[in-house]
Amino acid sequence: SVDFDYSNVTNQFFDLSLDGELLDSYAYSDLPLSIELDEMPDQILISDNDNPDCFIDETISFVECMPCEITDLIANRICISEETVEINFNHNNAINQFFDLYVDGLFYDSYEFASLPLELELDLTAAEIKVSEKDNSDCFAEALIFDGVCPGIYDEIFANVSILLQDGNLQIQNLPSFDEINVYDLSGRTIFSVKAQAGEQSFFEQKIPAHADAMYIIEIQKDGQRYHRKVFGF
Repeated sequence: SVDFDYSNVTNQFFDLSLDGELLDSYAYSDLPLSIELDEMPDQILISDNDNPDCFIDETISFVECMPCEITDLIANRICISEETVEINFNHNNAINQFFDLYVDGLFYDSYEFASLPLELELDLTAAEIKVSEKDNSDCFAEALIFDGVCPGIYDEIFANVSILLQDGNLQIQNLPSFDEINVYDLSGRTIFSVKAQAGEQSFFEQKIPAHADAMYIIEIQKDGQRYHRKVFGF
C-alpha cells in the first residue's frame, strides 16, 4: 500500500520506481495505491511525472500479515419449536467485508460481517452451520445449532436446576430425572456424554475434560426434549 501527501505538482501523474527501476506511472487521484508485487523490493522512489527534482525516496517497511480467524461461533434456535436461529461469532484479520454461510453442508447465502449478530429463519431440521470468509475457505468455523428454551416449556421441570463447572468438575444440583446429559464446546464438539442410571438422582457430579476460562453448553435430555445452559469453566 502506497500513500503520501503532495503539493505544487506540475501534472496529474507521478512515477513510481522500486530499487531504481521504474514500475509505472499513476494518477495522484489513485492514492492510496495498492500494488501486487512478485518480489519484495527494499527502496521506493516517488517523483512528479516529468519533474525528477520533485521526489521522495524511502526504505520500504513491511507489516506482518496475520491470518484470518473466526472464533466463538454460536448458532442458537430462539425456541425449540421455532425456525428463528441467532448466529454470532468473533472475527479477526479478515480482508473481505463478507462471509459465506453454509447450512448442513450446503451454501445458504453471503452476509456482511457488520450485520452480526444475524437472525435467520432456518428449517427445523437444520442441524449444523459453517461460516467462512468470502473467497477464503481456509478461514472458517463450524458449530451445531442448539435449541433454545421456549417460554414455559421447562419452567416446572428445570426451574431450580443449578449447574457449576469448576476445575473440570461438573456439578448439577436439583436435577430432575433425566435421560441423558451431554457437554459440548462452542464448536459443537461433544466432550462428555452420559446416560441416566436407574433410580432417581437429584445431584450429579462428574470430572470432565473442560478448561478454565472457556464456555461450554450443558444439555439435559428428558422425554425427547432438550434443555441447554451455557456455563463458564473456572
